[in-house]
Amino acid sequence: MTRVLRLFVPVLLAGILSACAAGDGVVVTRSTPTTGDALAISSFRAASAAGPVLMEVVGSPVAAPQADVASAIAARMPTPPGRAPTRYTTDAAQAGNSSTRVVLLFGVPQAVNGGIACRLRGGGPPDAAANPSDRTTLEAALCNGSRAVRAARLRGPAVTGLDDPALDRLLWRAARELVPLRDREENPRCLHWPC
Repeated sequence: MTRVLRLFVPVLLAGILSACAAGDGVVVTRSTPTTGDALAISSFRAASAAGPVLMEVVGSPVAAPQADVASAIAARMPTPPGRAPTRYTTDAAQAGNSSTRVVLLFGVPQAVNGGIACRLRGGGPPDAAANPSDRTTLEAALCNGSRAVRAARLRGPAVTGLDDPALDRLLWRAARELVPLRDREENPRCLHWPC
């Protein structure tokens, strides 16, 4: 009986978590693990342990000045699931490790990917587009220098303001995509419960 429960509980938890994720209205249209999970986990862990993680925000999910949008999103960006509490900053001088950073591009064409996002270094992407009125698109990347460690393209409901819960759900899903909960490589090892 214990063996059955041991097998059943992870399946039940996975089903509950996927049902919760499906209900948030955020769809991951592309997820690109350009390197192994272990490198993404260790890069983020090292950057967050050194101090605030640098964040670059290009574009906006709402009509507001870019400086206000970037600082508000950095303040709202959640810690990836299973990680130590993380702070984000848009000021490279305040970052603990400015070479590892999170780049968020709002309303960019489909052709823009994580590799392009990491090479921008503060500049705007080519052909930046406004978000459609019925949804918000986000290209998120975890960068190490000009190289993408992980990237994801997400689409969610339209964001009506910087305090909209739809923005929180979009950012939470981006954090989850960029920093995996556990290493799923050849020799998987559990980093945090549940495994």
